[in-house]
Amino acid sequence: MTFSVRHKLAFALSMLSLAVCTGIYLGLRDDFNRDFNFYLNQVRINDAHRLAEYVETEFNPTAIEDFATSRREWSLIERTAMAGSQAIMPPEAGPHHRPGEPFPHPPPHFDPGFRGPPPPGSPFTLVDLNNRSYFDKLAIDSTWPKIEINGPDGVIGYFAIRPFVERQTKATELYNKQQQDYFLATVLVALIVSIAAAWPIIFVLLKPLTQISETVTKLANHDYQAKSEIKSKDELGELSKNINFLASKLASHDRYQSEWLSQISHDLRTPASIMLAEIEAIKDGVYPLTKDAIESLETETKRLDNQINDLHELSVLKCGEVPLHRQETDVAEMVRSVAKDTQTLRQSCNLDFSLYVDGKKVQEEEQVEPVKWPLDREKMYRVIVNLMQNSIRYSHKGGFINCKLLIDKGLKLIWEDSAPGVLEEDLGKIFDPMFQCHKNRNFNNGSSGIGLSIVSAIVKLHGGDVSAQNIPNKGLRLTVNLI
Repeated sequence: MTFSVRHKLAFALSMLSLAVCTGIYLGLRDDFNRDFNFYLNQVRINDAHRLAEYVETEFNPTAIEDFATSRREWSLIERTAMAGSQAIMPPEAGPHHRPGEPFPHPPPHFDPGFRGPPPPGSPFTLVDLNNRSYFDKLAIDSTWPKIEINGPDGVIGYFAIRPFVERQTKATELYNKQQQDYFLATVLVALIVSIAAAWPIIFVLLKPLTQISETVTKLANHDYQAKSEIKSKDELGELSKNINFLASKLASHDRYQSEWLSQISHDLRTPASIMLAEIEAIKDGVYPLTKDAIESLETETKRLDNQINDLHELSVLKCGEVPLHRQETDVAEMVRSVAKDTQTLRQSCNLDFSLYVDGKKVQEEEQVEPVKWPLDREKMYRVIVNLMQNSIRYSHKGGFINCKLLIDKGLKLIWEDSAPGVLEEDLGKIFDPMFQCHKNRNFNNGSSGIGLSIVSAIVKLHGGDVSAQNIPNKGLRLTVNLI
């Protein structure tokens, strides 16, 4: 059984709500228990102050024995002294006592014959100056709060207060249970509300994702006109923008693929048609089978073969599975070799070639320091040949071709030629297969339209990059960076 993102998100939010509410409940419960005990202990401390005040006022003792051997009932003394405490004493304890007012007198039924320690359960213990219980002479826990009992000559003893740890009365237990039930009910209501609110929130959050999913499905079905309409400024809006950008790229690629197929079929059909026409003419006796006819057939065959080889090489390079055989290569010498091999063709176009190494122009016969870099020699040679052929084919006669080599953190090869340049909107396309700036294709120049595509693929195979830009009032600059 599979669950949708909506169900998974609802489950996650429910578990999060449950965890948060459980944590809140446990925290409130522990805090309440701690604070409630603290409150009761503070009440006992206040009551101890009242008890000490009562003893000092009623007895004016000079020693602890004056109070401890008094013929008064301890519980009656407690009730009389703490008549104003509502948290511990029952309602029949008497009227509230205010500081400065006289304490109420014992009721008539008081038995004056009782003497002895506090009754069991009393929160107070009488302590002497040696920190021992006056009645059983046991040491008192040092952590118990103590309230001084003052006589005319100073402190004569203390009232020690037993800390309130356990709930000792039904009233406090009932109050505490009521508070716990209230906390639990509040947390359960919050949990139910949060889980109930999660579903509409999830629906609102996932609605844009549903729309994006529908758009992606249309793109997968080759409907490249599909667009996502989400315009929010958050991550979903950014995702929608990227999906629309992808759609436009796919549409461009689809259109480009159609144009590419049309161009490549045209390029392959042209030499084949020329060859077929010449063969039929010779067969029908229109043209004699002469040496010139054979050379013409050979020229068209080579042109067709070159285009097929270029297409095969580009397809192999695009796969990225071509092994590189790197070795230290003198790039400057390689450029000179290509320039020498193409000298006749350059001279026929009246194009001047110059080589620069580290910013210095190198004369034709001048010895130059080797510019070595680990490269695949054969593939790098193809890069330089393609760059040279591209400049020769598309530069106006009487122009120039410059090659500049620089070594810094890597090898930089800058290839420049003279006019014409490339339209700014076409700079990003010149490395696409079959793209030519001149729409009126001239097949006599031998161009297959994929020379720069092969350059880009080989450079990327070396881990580098190639870029293009126009030279102001001149031609084109291609920059190859190798690492």
